[in-house]
Amino acid sequence: MLGKKISFSKKDFEDSIQLSEKESSSSTYDYLKKLVYYIHDNNPRNYPINSTHPKSDGRVSVQRVYETLVEDIKDEKLYDDNEQQNIIDSWVKKGTINRWLTKRNKQGKVNQYTLDDLANDIRIYTKRLLMLEININSDFHQSDDISDLEIKFGEEYKNAIEICFYGFNDPGGEKVDLLAQREVILEIDSRLVYGRDLSDIDQYLALTPWLDEGKAYKDFIESNESKNIIIDGLIKKDVEFDSQGNIWSDIWDYLGHQKYMNSSMVINAELRLPWYFCYQENDSEEIYHYPREKIKNDIEMFDKYFEDEYNIDGMYNYFTNNEIIDYYRSNGGWKSLLNKNAYNEWIKRQDDVWKSLGGYHNKVIELIKKNNS
Repeated sequence: MLGKKISFSKKDFEDSIQLSEKESSSSTYDYLKKLVYYIHDNNPRNYPINSTHPKSDGRVSVQRVYETLVEDIKDEKLYDDNEQQNIIDSWVKKGTINRWLTKRNKQGKVNQYTLDDLANDIRIYTKRLLMLEININSDFHQSDDISDLEIKFGEEYKNAIEICFYGFNDPGGEKVDLLAQREVILEIDSRLVYGRDLSDIDQYLALTPWLDEGKAYKDFIESNESKNIIIDGLIKKDVEFDSQGNIWSDIWDYLGHQKYMNSSMVINAELRLPWYFCYQENDSEEIYHYPREKIKNDIEMFDKYFEDEYNIDGMYNYFTNNEIIDYYRSNGGWKSLLNKNAYNEWIKRQDDVWKSLGGYHNKVIELIKKNNS
């Protein structure tokens, strides 16, 4: 406890910007980091904490930290709306907040490991994952090879690697691509840092969905939806419903425009999860799962209206798990991402597809609303 309520201050923020311009380190980030730590530890807005949630560490969640910081900035009312929004967009990002909190929890951990500390079979598995990491993680983009880096990792990451090495029993990514295994490893690592429960991940790994097209796992979670595996990196954040309760505008990148498949679709498919994607509404911590059957019907409806209105067929496309996996694997799977910039080009294509749609997408949404009313 710092003994007093700390909130965003225009003067302190501007002082930090001036210091950041003079020094190589960012005093602005240091200032905001102090606020993030305080909010996380002290819950100044008294948000209820769901301590039974598998991602809870008994303190304020990243979502609530973000909301508090944004509200503090807006409450100051010392900037006009545009300036305030620029501050929020430039400095206040949930991903950054999560990294700060994760790193802080890791500080003071004495055990540090390198590849040489691992058993031979796990070392080769880890090296493959790190080869993938340096090509898709912006922190490593300046490096061309693992040997250029003195990579050290903590007890939690080592344990996460071992859990997935034995859990997937697929160190070459033949049944579950390493891009998907990596996502589970990062989730386990984060939870171990905070001391969070792993039972949903244990249950998922125990049922080996990749061996039976996910049937046993689907049956299991249908009997108890609270057991759904939660992987933070796969959750579509800040989805907003329109006045009719639709989310189409915010999930367009899952609708198969020009047969585009985003990375989350590939990871969901490789993990054989029974939903097409999952999301959180804006300002909500509840996670919603969009079933494959429902998205299939919605996409087919979209495509029909598009064809009827513009005489263009196949603008929207639904893909089965196997279709996504086959397409991704036909392009090389995780090994294709070892090509420098391949991952960035994949993400960039998403923006290119959106731009190429012009006004068509919004027109179709309006058309469907009209026909449903």
